[in-house]
Amino acid sequence: YIVEMSDIAVDRSYYSPLADSIAAWQRDYTSGPLTEDEFHQFFEDGFVLKHDLIKRDQLASVISSIEGLVDELAQNLYRADKIQDLHENDDFYKRLTAIEAQFPGACVLLHKNGVLPAAIASLWSNETLISIAQQLLGRDIAGHPVWNLRTKVKKNIIF
Repeated sequence: YIVEMSDIAVDRSYYSPLADSIAAWQRDYTSGPLTEDEFHQFFEDGFVLKHDLIKRDQLASVISSIEGLVDELAQNLYRADKIQDLHENDDFYKRLTAIEAQFPGACVLLHKNGVLPAAIASLWSNETLISIAQQLLGRDIAGHPVWNLRTKVKKNIIF
C-alpha cells in the first residue's frame, strides 16, 4: 500500500514494515521537531523525511570539507604515482568515483583517514538533530567518539 508523506509517496510493498523489529524502542510521543505522525512513521518504517532540517549553508560547508578530504587523497595518490588524473574538474558527486576507478581502494583510504572536519562535527551539536534524537531515543544520548567518513561509490561493472 502507498502512504503519502507531504510530496513523497512510500510504497511499502518493497520492504516489510519495521514496526515488529523496533517496537521495543518505541516510547510515548513527546512534542518536538517531529510531528506525532512523523514520530510514528519512524517506528513504522524505520525512517522519516524531515525537509529543510539542516540549513543549506551548513550542508555546503560539510560538502566543502569532504571535497577537501577527497582533494588531499587525490594529491597524495598522484604524488605516489597511484593515479594519473586528479579529476579536479569532476563535481562532488563524481570525483571520488573517478579516483576509485583509477586506484581501487581509494575509498577505503578515505574511510580510514579518521579526520573529523569541523563542519561535520558541527552536526553533532545541531539543536534540532539533538532534539529529534531525544524524541526518538530519550534524553540520554551521546555520539560515538570514533568517526570515519563512510564513502560509497558506484563500482565499475563490465558486462
